[in-house]
Amino acid sequence: MYRDRIASTPAKGAEAQRLKNLMLDYHDYQQSPLNPELSKLKIDLANWQSARLKTTHSDLYSNLNFKDGIDFLLQELYGVEDFSARDRDLERIFPKLIKLLPSSLLGQYPISSS
Repeated sequence: MYRDRIASTPAKGAEAQRLKNLMLDYHDYQQSPLNPELSKLKIDLANWQSARLKTTHSDLYSNLNFKDGIDFLLQELYGVEDFSARDRDLERIFPKLIKLLPSSLLGQYPISSS
């Protein structure tokens, strides 16, 4: 939906260009249909990862101060729901993100493109 917008966004600096390339790769990945077997594996992986994190961090999960935050992470980052609306929102604001954020912030965290 926003691929052309992302592609035409000027990237000032290596960090911005790297993020732009990752956004384009992710957009293309999201647009390619998964076969049913891969879709099931993706859901199984998300469920396994959520269960593993809940077990690994059971001390935090049982603490009421952290439970809501961990539930948010498990549902919003590792959940199996359809995140296409969130992804479209990120694509929509991408040009402003690249324009407004300093390159030091854009390149602050290592992101694997594999």
